[in-house]
Amino acid sequence: MTPPPDKPSLRRVLRVKDLVFFYVTAVLGMRWVATAAASGPSALLIWVFATLSLFVPLAYTVIELSSRYPDEGGIYVWTKRAFGDFGGFMTGWTYWGANLTYLPGLLYFTASTALYVFGSRYAHLQDSPTYFIAVAMIGLIIAAAMNIVGLEVGKWLSVAGALGAWLPMLLLIVMGLVAWAKFGSATPITPHSLLPATGLRDMVFWSTIAFAFTGLEAGSFMGEEIVEPRRTISRAVLIAGVSIAVIYILGTLAILLALPQAEITGLGGIMDAITATGSRIGVTGLAPIAATLIVLSNLGGVGVWLAAPARLPFVAGIDRYLPSAFGRLHPRYGTPHVDPARLARARHVRGRGGARVCSPAGGNGRAALRDQGGGAECPAGGKRCGRLGDRQRAPARGGTYRVMAAMPRAINTSAPQIRASNTIAPSTALRVRARSPLR
Repeated sequence: MTPPPDKPSLRRVLRVKDLVFFYVTAVLGMRWVATAAASGPSALLIWVFATLSLFVPLAYTVIELSSRYPDEGGIYVWTKRAFGDFGGFMTGWTYWGANLTYLPGLLYFTASTALYVFGSRYAHLQDSPTYFIAVAMIGLIIAAAMNIVGLEVGKWLSVAGALGAWLPMLLLIVMGLVAWAKFGSATPITPHSLLPATGLRDMVFWSTIAFAFTGLEAGSFMGEEIVEPRRTISRAVLIAGVSIAVIYILGTLAILLALPQAEITGLGGIMDAITATGSRIGVTGLAPIAATLIVLSNLGGVGVWLAAPARLPFVAGIDRYLPSAFGRLHPRYGTPHVDPARLARARHVRGRGGARVCSPAGGNGRAALRDQGGGAECPAGGKRCGRLGDRQRAPARGGTYRVMAAMPRAINTSAPQIRASNTIAPSTALRVRARSPLR
């Protein structure tokens, strides 16, 4: 089913390399490396355990479900198929809502880090709310504008974010190896020190390490904007997954080799670790370089976590669980563009109409799903169109089947042809599925 030529549709622009950058930006958090190193050598074994017990199963799950259901919406679609419409909506709603608190924190951290680019010249701005609000708004506007224009442009934020994460970590790993070659290991690494402690505080730390591996599911939210999603997602997950796990482990090891555990603090983050490691081997002036790269990484993270979760209210809008405006595409760029902040102003969330039955002369009934622009598309010769009820409660007549939309609906299939029309994207259409008749 192809949308009419005058209607916008989602564009498949993401390839393997684009998704690799996306996953690295979404998952790789440099702050977790410093946090892990502060806990000592046992973090190395915990990284390995977290990789095998969480990251590998998560990657396998994403690959499997993305191969089965490569639709726009990802986890929304998967949950909806397994547990029904309400389960799918609540999964998408809660996942999207979790980013409301994450993005402001990431933007404020970006603003704070940006001050290090200029040394101590603008250090006084650390106490300026106006500065933080201004930088956060500028970052948010840049990320939103690039994603509204389209993923052809928005994907470059992911590229910048991935490079901004990779390069500081590679620099840290190289300097850690140099420090180890010159002075030996600053933190003793023995079989005993590798064993994780089992106290309550240590178990809380384990959950922190596990959280560092989350985010692989986000790429599948844009399933219908990915070229050959079944193959592309699988390859990108494998490539990005291996690189992320290796960087986490080697980055933690590099800090432990270069610095004594007593001097490592998770609060200072990766930039302090790079600066201290560079000072130990005689390399100075790294703070502005590290700060610039971290700012790029954070801006990429804002772009990723603005773009991917935005597809959740988009598909919910198509299903009429949110106002239909959320399911519309930009008329020029073909992207979901309705500001998700409208959710905070929406007074009602309800699933409304989905189908109309058209009865042409001669008794040959046809049906068309209502397109996202509103109204029903009746075939030529149609004399009468009537919208189906909001929910199919009463038993249906013979030859009547379900239409998979926001709520169960019925459609007459006695005609030789049934045509479904959708103006969003071919496989995002609220499909007509010939299931067993409703009884």
